[in-house]
Amino acid sequence: GLSAILFALPIIFQQANHISAFIAGTYLLPMTIAMAFNPILTGKIVSKIGPRVPMVIGFTLACIGTLIMMDFGTHSSYIWTGVSLFITGIGISLTIPSLMTAVITSTKKEQTGISSGGLNSIRQIGSVLGVAIVGLFGNHSFVSDIHYFLLTICIVFIIGAILSFLFISKN
Repeated sequence: GLSAILFALPIIFQQANHISAFIAGTYLLPMTIAMAFNPILTGKIVSKIGPRVPMVIGFTLACIGTLIMMDFGTHSSYIWTGVSLFITGIGISLTIPSLMTAVITSTKKEQTGISSGGLNSIRQIGSVLGVAIVGLFGNHSFVSDIHYFLLTICIVFIIGAILSFLFISKN
């Protein structure tokens, strides 16, 4: 979801608002600021209650932020877009550190390097697939297909929340 958002949204912002790539990139600041500072809080939360709840809440918040983005259009307020990106960033920054913790703590000490490397490989494959799927929606115009693109990402986030709830241990 994250790579697809980072790939497509600047293009959508440029097409819809006729702005430069630089300005479109700055539109992502609410999400990146949340993702830069929230992992500190996430680490404290995960150490107290475990990774499952933050992962489920994170995926759910990311979906909510993505659903709010579905209202985006040429007449949308940047404030509303910024709020949706901030919520998505909070969700993602709850999910990724929790996922890392879940993987590392469920692995024998001598295999943590392998499990960390495996997780990173899977994340990279997911990123490539996410961008490729978004590319399917961008055949004509990302702006006209934004609802399909965002709904697909939201579905991926919901699947992540369900899988986290079912398969990540409480501690």
